[in-house]
Amino acid sequence: MIALVIASTLHTAFAIALYMAVIRHDPVKLYMFQLTGGLGEIGFPFILLPIVFVVGSIGGAIGKSLPGHRATAA
Repeated sequence: MIALVIASTLHTAFAIALYMAVIRHDPVKLYMFQLTGGLGEIGFPFILLPIVFVVGSIGGAIGKSLPGHRATAA
């Protein structure tokens, strides 16, 4: 889950940097950017956080309940 947060944050930072440095200065790229969702698509990975948390929790609970599961100390 922490990896998803870090990756989403990096994705957002790089997408905004790319937009500011390249896309907004080129009319063709700007048009294609707007057609494919524009800046509204940047927040999408953050929407997945609750889903990833729930699915991961369910998977962990199922894994612990399986017979033969042995928790080992690291």
